[in-house]
Amino acid sequence: MARILIADDDDDFVEQTRLALERAGHEVRACRNGKEAVALFSSYPADVLILDMRMSYTLDGLDALRQIRMGSAIGEPVVIVVSSLDGPIAEIQEQAATLGVAAWLRKPVSAADLLAHVSEPPSG
Repeated sequence: MARILIADDDDDFVEQTRLALERAGHEVRACRNGKEAVALFSSYPADVLILDMRMSYTLDGLDALRQIRMGSAIGEPVVIVVSSLDGPIAEIQEQAATLGVAAWLRKPVSAADLLAHVSEPPSG
């Protein structure tokens, strides 16, 4: 199963997501902001990143992903962005796509939806 890193400042979302992923057999670590995600990724090279687009502290999801991509000699993790953003977000989604985001899910996200987007890491 996959090693998953969740970065989100919504404690309820993190806990519900962690439980659903762990029940499905995944190994999960979580943090509350983008800065923590960058630091944690260096010691916990996840296969899948679940990043909140807008977090209350320091780096948002895309800024954290940029830093992870720049500093990682480790393979490319699958990236899922979760967001509750309203309004025109096409430009932000375009930026996300250029960073290799595999999925953009709108909150609230069901466990089934999230699990459908979590893929097995490449073997090697």
